[in-house]
Amino acid sequence: MPTSYDDREGARKLASLLEEGSLCIADLGYRGAEFQTQMYEEEGVLCLTRADMTSQSLKITHSLIRERVEGVFSSLWTRFATRVYSRSWNGLWNTLKLKILDYKLCFANIISYA
Repeated sequence: MPTSYDDREGARKLASLLEEGSLCIADLGYRGAEFQTQMYEEEGVLCLTRADMTSQSLKITHSLIRERVEGVFSSLWTRFATRVYSRSWNGLWNTLKLKILDYKLCFANIISYA
């Protein structure tokens, strides 16, 4: 999927799965008071981008968190996601949970990376 694709509707659907009061660390594609207000009012999720940070230390913290998340997803993609075989949302969701579990087990040295 190209990076220019607007996936805000997908973000709203994912946010609906989160507990009210959750925090979402997002990239600049999610900036804008209108979208962030809708996310908070409709889903109870606070969505923050680097543009929302007021101090340099908060911007650095935001970048470090996003870098870690993107690194984990990149390694999961490289390891598992050459093709998606799921035929439903539940199938995709279960596949993702299994892949994250495998990653965590490898990270904890419980199983080896094959």
